[in-house]
Amino acid sequence: MSVKASTLASPKASGEESPPGGITVKLLYIDPSKLKPHEAYIESRVDEVRESIVKSRCLVKPLIVDESTLTVIDGTHRLEVLRRLGVSRIPVLAVDYLGEDEIKVERWIRTYRGSSGALEELLRLLKNRVPGNVIVGKGMVIYRVREVEDPASVYWLIRDVESYLSGVTLGFTHGVPRRPGRALVLIPPKLDKRDVVRAATEGRLFPPKTTRHVTVLKRVTLRTRLSDLF
Repeated sequence: MSVKASTLASPKASGEESPPGGITVKLLYIDPSKLKPHEAYIESRVDEVRESIVKSRCLVKPLIVDESTLTVIDGTHRLEVLRRLGVSRIPVLAVDYLGEDEIKVERWIRTYRGSSGALEELLRLLKNRVPGNVIVGKGMVIYRVREVEDPASVYWLIRDVESYLSGVTLGFTHGVPRRPGRALVLIPPKLDKRDVVRAATEGRLFPPKTTRHVTVLKRVTLRTRLSDLF
């Protein structure tokens, strides 16, 4: 069961000034079993977040959640940690995700670095498994994945290819690097908010590091004692 604490303009929750137009959110406390992540978590990251929360005995930031579907927009690893700790409620900022223009969803651009041979092998695997086109120019090779109706399936194909990587490092950027050096840049399919909600409500999660949500709400802090969440 959720308990509505208040309705507020989001930046005021952390003492920040309101952005132009403001964003109205609800501060709720929700049973973690009701919340629906849209991405899978990374076990090593769960360990890091758990150590931080347990050591400080405090949750610094609330999760960001779509009020109507309880899709978790930001806070996948915090949710997993708090579930494992056995809390009964979690503070969240509930928003109208689909209707709020201030909240935007973008994709992460992948940059692979390594030896020429390793990058050539990676490109070969991508061509065989993931539909797309090679773009060569200005000293870089870019693999642009084709847009599809079901981007989740393509992101898992990319993840599967990455599981075979050897001698290649993977980095994530907001855009295409201007001077990547010896690297292969992969541009995955575009995403929209409906893809995010569908992944959460249908339980067909995206791989980790698929979506990048851009919103001022990520700056909101609300220090909550861990003992108050049981």
